[in-house]
Amino acid sequence: MGPAEQARIVLLTAGWCHWCSVFDAEVLRSPAVRAALHDSAQPLVADVDRQPAWLDLPGVTGLPTLALFDADARLIGLRSGALPTETVLTMLRVPASGRAGHGGADDRGRLVSWPTWTLTADEARRQLNVLEGELFIRVNDADGGFATPARRPHPAALWALVRWHAAGGPDRALRWVDLTLDSALRGESPRLVGRAPPLPALTASALAAGSADLMAGGRGWPERAHPLSTLDPFRGLRDPVEHGLYRYAEGPGWYHPHFERLAADNLAWVAVARARGRASDAIGIEYFVRDTLGRPDGSVAAHQRADPFYARLTAAERRAVPRPAVTALCTTADQARAARVWSHACTSLIDGFDGRWPGTAWRDTSRSPAPPDAVGELLLALAGCPDGGPAARVLADVVVARWQAGVLPGPWAAARLNPLVDGLCAASAEHCGPALAALEFVPFDLRYPPPLAALQTWIRRAEAPSEEASDE
Repeated sequence: MGPAEQARIVLLTAGWCHWCSVFDAEVLRSPAVRAALHDSAQPLVADVDRQPAWLDLPGVTGLPTLALFDADARLIGLRSGALPTETVLTMLRVPASGRAGHGGADDRGRLVSWPTWTLTADEARRQLNVLEGELFIRVNDADGGFATPARRPHPAALWALVRWHAAGGPDRALRWVDLTLDSALRGESPRLVGRAPPLPALTASALAAGSADLMAGGRGWPERAHPLSTLDPFRGLRDPVEHGLYRYAEGPGWYHPHFERLAADNLAWVAVARARGRASDAIGIEYFVRDTLGRPDGSVAAHQRADPFYARLTAAERRAVPRPAVTALCTTADQARAARVWSHACTSLIDGFDGRWPGTAWRDTSRSPAPPDAVGELLLALAGCPDGGPAARVLADVVVARWQAGVLPGPWAAARLNPLVDGLCAASAEHCGPALAALEFVPFDLRYPPPLAALQTWIRRAEAPSEEASDE
């Protein structure tokens, strides 16, 4: 078997990903790419929801991503985005030519060692100031909603800000949250408000046909979907019919969301809207999660497939067509987040914890281990459940024992430690100090918000004795 036959090209994708579906239909199924894949590499598909470690390959900036490995499993090429056909064909020539593409050393798994010291109040305050500044800059650089409209908001970061304020953080944190909510909790298109131009592409039958073609995996649906952003510009991130929020919008003026709806995002939106007194918004989003993503056993499905045709149908029109597919996957992180939002979900969460490091999929430890950020989410949930304290402390001990021994399941990007530190502090005062000390060596990543509330609480506790002494 020659080098070309032994090469592997891996498509990183997810069931909710709009551009992944477009890339599959327009590029991967083209005759030229199919022939090149057959001749030069053995294609594999990695679902990053089930195997999240793939997202931590160096150079991954989004989905879809093509990663090329040589016969020795070395990464020799990687490109993210809905690539044009010629770019994919160029990547596929790498194995035959022996030339390396855009690759790099795999730095996953180089996690921070467990610290042997704890933070002082002054050190924690300095760390908090640095993280606050970084968060503000990164969010606005990505049009996330603090000083810019919320084209690409980060609901988990908003939740972290709400919790920070509740722990004693500044009022400005809530002002940032409110600015984001003002622009994110919108959602309308001319068609949905009855002002659509009388065009064949916008009839209910045309949209229903496009949705059916997308669900069937046809190749022609992207060609019909692309003009919709111009013919019927959707503004905002909220579905005015079913109330769930889409992940982000792409177009100028914050139009044209990708209609990707994830459980994790929408559960965070519920918590943030509740905290900011937007009860009707919270109830609507909660209804979407329960009605669309909820399962009979009380668990929550991870996501719903993006569908730009279905999103433009009215409530009456939607009743006549199938809903976009909902995944069968239930993740540990999503069940934990649901328990943080709904106390009634605590019972099944506690019952499902068996004292071991959890799996990515809920109640499945036999396959992919849960990433550190998901374990942090579970720690936060267990610690917040009325009867979850003992389970939270058991899991915290498991995490710290593995971290101290340098055997955290992985490999993972170090930024995933941010939510893990947050969870450890919620579950165990004993482990909080060293965990917070590790933050100095953990990179910032908006996908994994820093533990602002934990740092604020640590400062308050560290200063409490001196405050009491001064009162005397």
